[in-house]
Amino acid sequence: MRRREAIVGLAAAAANVATGRAQQAVRQARLGFLHPRLSAVVEPLRLAAVRDGLVASGAPSRPIDIIARVADGTPERLRAYAQELAAGQLDVIVAVSPSGVAAMREATRTTPIVAVDLETDPVAEGWVASLAKPGGNVTGVFFDFADFTAKCLQILVEAVPYLSRIGVVWDPTTGNYQLAAMEPLAISKGITLQVRETSALADVEPTVRSLAAGGVQALLFLSSPLFSANTRTAATLATSAGLPSIMLFPEFARDGGLIAYGPDLLSQYWRAAGYVDRILKGEKPADLPVQAPNQFELVINLKTAKALGLAVPQSLLSTADEVIE
Repeated sequence: MRRREAIVGLAAAAANVATGRAQQAVRQARLGFLHPRLSAVVEPLRLAAVRDGLVASGAPSRPIDIIARVADGTPERLRAYAQELAAGQLDVIVAVSPSGVAAMREATRTTPIVAVDLETDPVAEGWVASLAKPGGNVTGVFFDFADFTAKCLQILVEAVPYLSRIGVVWDPTTGNYQLAAMEPLAISKGITLQVRETSALADVEPTVRSLAAGGVQALLFLSSPLFSANTRTAATLATSAGLPSIMLFPEFARDGGLIAYGPDLLSQYWRAAGYVDRILKGEKPADLPVQAPNQFELVINLKTAKALGLAVPQSLLSTADEVIE
């Protein structure tokens, strides 16, 4: 009897050792996150979207440590953080915005990079060989539909038919393709565009004030991580200046801007997290097709319209996905 108990005890001990070794063999995954700029309020929301996406994909079956690096908007700090992440022996890195992806790709050609970039054509930039077969270490969510910028201009003109002078707030770090897409439409409608470069949050307020003082009748904020991370600031400044405004990100209208038309931003972080999960499970970014947003929202804030003394045409309201009253 005692001999049997001893054998059972040894078997149990061996099983415990084997279980411990198996647990030790499951190495914690390390995920990098690089963003050129985020406010202290917005950063947790972006990271939470990544974590929620990982939960939805089932990735938490493996422990994941997220190493987040958010620069202050300066290229030098962004490059330094990219190099730090590249040297950190990470399993995969989520890089946000054109500057974030560019900095990360410059720092490493081997560590998998999952992009969230709503301003770049990755093929034209040479980051991927093709959308279907990236072929390198970069994949993710890209959105470079130049005609969307022109569509935003069209919607703004439809909402405010008397427009002849529109102020354009542009972050030059995103490139100039958005400007190029708008110009033919503006010319065809006899609209003058007053473009102001704005690459720092501190410059947004003086830019809006300068445009308002210069006689513009409305504002169009071009797509940029700077503006997507500060939709409330941009909306408040535009409305305080008495100017109808539009931006690509739906949160802008919900935060008090007049109109927004574009993809939901947080859902793109969810989609990126799905690629992180697949890479952690052994797939290669070279084989993962680049994705693009496939759902877009038109949000109109009637409270803001009333505050500005505007009557938004019913034809436009009837096409809106969300009307804030």
